[in-house]
Amino acid sequence: MAENNWLIFLHIPFLLALLWLGGRWLPLPLRNWARLGGLLRVSAGLLLGWLYQHAWDGGGDTWGYHAEALRLWELLSDSPGAYFEVFLGKVPPGEWLFARQPRALFFAAVMAFPVALAGGNYYIASAYVTLVSWLGLMIGMRGLHRAGYAVGPWLVALCLWPSIIFWSSGILKETLMLGVIGVILSQLPMLLGQASLRGYRMLLLLITFWFLWQLNYYVAGVAFASLGALSLGQWVEKRFMSQKLAWWCFGGGWLLLLAIASITYPKLYVPVVLQSLYDNYLLFHALGDAPQVVSYPFWDGTLVGALLSVPTVLGFGLFWPLPGGHWSPSSLLAGLENLTLLVMVVVAAVNGKRNKGQGSWGITRIQASGLIYGLVMLLFVGLATPNLGTWMRYKVMYLPLLIAWLLPHLGTSWVKKFRLPFSDLGARS
Repeated sequence: MAENNWLIFLHIPFLLALLWLGGRWLPLPLRNWARLGGLLRVSAGLLLGWLYQHAWDGGGDTWGYHAEALRLWELLSDSPGAYFEVFLGKVPPGEWLFARQPRALFFAAVMAFPVALAGGNYYIASAYVTLVSWLGLMIGMRGLHRAGYAVGPWLVALCLWPSIIFWSSGILKETLMLGVIGVILSQLPMLLGQASLRGYRMLLLLITFWFLWQLNYYVAGVAFASLGALSLGQWVEKRFMSQKLAWWCFGGGWLLLLAIASITYPKLYVPVVLQSLYDNYLLFHALGDAPQVVSYPFWDGTLVGALLSVPTVLGFGLFWPLPGGHWSPSSLLAGLENLTLLVMVVVAAVNGKRNKGQGSWGITRIQASGLIYGLVMLLFVGLATPNLGTWMRYKVMYLPLLIAWLLPHLGTSWVKKFRLPFSDLGARS
């Protein structure tokens, strides 16, 4: 299937129509910010593909996904049964780039459809998969907004924050993962008893969770525990009218559901997970060079070692690198972004201390669950991939949660003055 770059001009009107229609799912002024975010995401995906091919490592996994998607589309034409077996975890006959990576092969099989729609053109396929992911996020924000939740901070974190946009756009697994998570979160009001229980909603939830599981079972397992614990806490509060009991059940639900996931799926068994993270950690140290790789003195593949490493992982995972040193332009940009994040944390802490008596830092179970989810994902990423480049990329797994939580605590006067998208602070969060 030949790649024709000029074909992109034929697809532009349709892509713009999707962008315009998706934005209508949110009210003004969020609608315009959402469309801007979608446009930025598409642009970031195109830039990512160009950089990987011409400036970095000759294509990386994103161009590998594209190449495998082309082959899988041909397989669908020649042997549909062999193609659909990929979705069951089977590797088709022959030599495949991702033969030992079933999640990557699954993603490539999904990408076969947008790649075929794009006539084999990488950049058009990138625009389509990015917009599909963005539409998933819009579905999630629409569902939460209609239930009365503040979605402005999430809009900033997911559609306007530079590194999150860049590393979750284009032909990457993380791109689809965020869109799927958006669709899952659209059903949060139903799980919390704030919307009617419908069969089609439960079916949608099951399908999207299965899809997320196929892309990344770590993310799916932690998301399952997060939503399950929230639902349990909400049910207990309504049934027994006790906030304290609801919080206890929420915490116990987290532990119970993580234990169930660990017992029922061998790869999520805690010792297996810890050993897998540690093996990756050792591999990065064997291949990497200082100062690009971080060391954790206490990390030895055990639960105690992981807990002792938490402060170090948190510091590096959130604020490394800061500006300075003699690294690449991408490291410099990451440093400036991390410095901004550090300033946000300081300002939010000062505002929180100043407003301590007003209860402005009272945390809800939804916020607590999101922060726990983010912390677990940060530890997964940090303990397994202590390399600067991979850490910059996989921050998208947890950084949106911190940003969305910090934004409402930066003050409201300047936000409302400039009508920024996180000015819907009156809604519940």
